[in-house]
Amino acid sequence: MEKINLSVEIPTIEKIRKTIDESPQKIQEEIERSGNRWLACIITRASITGSYLNVGRRTGEISPENYQESKNKLNSLIKKIYDLQKQYNIKRDISDEIKSELIIELTAAVNNL
Repeated sequence: MEKINLSVEIPTIEKIRKTIDESPQKIQEEIERSGNRWLACIITRASITGSYLNVGRRTGEISPENYQESKNKLNSLIKKIYDLQKQYNIKRDISDEIKSELIIELTAAVNNL
């Protein structure tokens, strides 16, 4: 009997949006599971987003121009997060205001898609 594949591939841009929309919850889950600090966990979310950007570029779902714009914004955000990690030592966490700002910047990095 022939097998029929009923799975539907989710478009990459939809995966990117879902990754970002779920970021606050997923960051909290990673903190609870791993004990990592919030800044390390948002880097995970940014890295996943960057991976999906690369997939979208390779499959043609994301234009080269939009890819480059989003990648540049994402790289700037990651640099900012690393700078904040240096500023806030391991014993201190960042304020909720900074957390919100970083989530907004993560969202803004892919608003052009």
